[in-house]
Amino acid sequence: MEYRIEKDTAFCLCCYLFRHNFGKQSGGDTFVIEGFTNWNKKERLSSHIEVAISKQSKKVHDLYRRRLTSSIDCFRFLLKQGLAFRGHDESTNSANQGNFLELLKFLVEHNESINHIVLENTLENHQLIAPKIQKDIVNAAALETTNAIITDLGDELFVIIVDEARDISNKEQMAIALCYVNKKGSIGEHFFGMVHVKDTTTLSLKMAIDELFCKHGLSISRILGQGYDGASNMQGEFCGLKSWILKENSSAFYVHFVDTRWGSHYATLINLILMYSSIIDVLKIIKEDGSNVDQRAKANDLLHLLEDFDFAFTLHLMKNVLGISNELSQALQRKDQEIINVMNLGRSQRGGKAQAITTEHHYCVELFYTVVDMQLQELNDHFTETNTQLLLCMDCLNPTNLFSTFDNARLIEFAKFYPCEFSAINLVMLNNQLETYIIDMRNNIEFSSLKGIKNIYEKLVETRRHIVYPLVYLLLKLAMILPVATTTMERAFSAMKIVKNRLRNRMGDAWMNDCLVTYIEKDVFNKIDNELIIQQFQNMKSRGGQL
Repeated sequence: MEYRIEKDTAFCLCCYLFRHNFGKQSGGDTFVIEGFTNWNKKERLSSHIEVAISKQSKKVHDLYRRRLTSSIDCFRFLLKQGLAFRGHDESTNSANQGNFLELLKFLVEHNESINHIVLENTLENHQLIAPKIQKDIVNAAALETTNAIITDLGDELFVIIVDEARDISNKEQMAIALCYVNKKGSIGEHFFGMVHVKDTTTLSLKMAIDELFCKHGLSISRILGQGYDGASNMQGEFCGLKSWILKENSSAFYVHFVDTRWGSHYATLINLILMYSSIIDVLKIIKEDGSNVDQRAKANDLLHLLEDFDFAFTLHLMKNVLGISNELSQALQRKDQEIINVMNLGRSQRGGKAQAITTEHHYCVELFYTVVDMQLQELNDHFTETNTQLLLCMDCLNPTNLFSTFDNARLIEFAKFYPCEFSAINLVMLNNQLETYIIDMRNNIEFSSLKGIKNIYEKLVETRRHIVYPLVYLLLKLAMILPVATTTMERAFSAMKIVKNRLRNRMGDAWMNDCLVTYIEKDVFNKIDNELIIQQFQNMKSRGGQL
């Protein structure tokens, strides 16, 4: 308020700035042109001040919310595309402001409802475009995405899948994913975080997992299984990460997931066979016309190697062997692949035909048998006695052909692997429940055409039989989330190369993790309401703008 002594009148700055919104209900032009002079009714002055401040505050809050929402909408688009945000120069007149500012400017120019409240017509410290603000908004979006996953998980058991790789700046990163079955009967396999570790020792990896779990309120006691690659720091029998977790939770069984190197080697061998003639021709040219003696000598050595019969025999042998392994690898990469089918495929290859071959010449004994033994050894490393038993027991739950593989005794053995879930009393009850369950399934037309464990699980929920057979339902749940595939891990490291690329190799760890969470889990992120992100953003710290 402003008081003028010479006229004994009071004027209102709020009315002057926002007069088109107030109208007669709070004094009209009285507080702008004429000035308030009715000092006998001071209560009107007090009332006007309250109304004016309230409406001005509401307008400011509304404008702030709309600016914040505009920024979030821009980030939604960029995050889902995995695009970088900041450019080299974010000043007003810069031609390289980065994707975020360029997109926000485009949005302002093509949206009449916000073009007067964003950027030019807003105080600089309220534009919500500073690098720190950008990071806070993305962090809020990532937190809400992760919270949605944790809410979906609820108090269910879950499997942890871990892998490690170096990013573009050669920093060791550990990707973590969770797999679980939610209360609706749907399988959830979600990227949970990318954590930078100073080194890849077992202790460092374990501490990083503990820290992430603590941050999100998860407990290792709820881990049902763990899946890693073959690195010793991951699956080492005595001091690997799996052993540390097993010490805290004996039911967190380890399953070695299959990586994709079989497929890449297989493709290389095929290309080598297809291009063999061209490769020989090129090497002959280099042998004759190479630029120096060393180059010509190397070409000559390669020619002798490639034209040798042993090389040709080994090349085609490895192509056929890796072709078989590649089928298993590809099956395990498909997210919806039935584990039962994968195990049957792997089992059919492990019972090799090598024993039936009796020709003991050089190519059989020194080459063929050696290759087969190496391949069998790798499969045995992937599937230990315990996890093989677990996976094979699952075959008894397969509903195909009217549950033809059902075996009550084997399923009881399966349940015994999880003493925390199946006590001695529960095992007796499960035995009786399985007998009733299988009769019900085989005599009900609704279950006669089901093909996989996932189908039977969903049908039990749909028909509410999961309430009738709670122990069988739990058994199915345990079977569904045993880790085998590397799908989520492959997605995570592919996404890391997009988000943190050669031009953005100085990207911070927290910033990269937030971008990855929203990018990889875009299906979850799409369902997050802007209001949740706004509240998370506001609650992080004290802001200049308030809601």
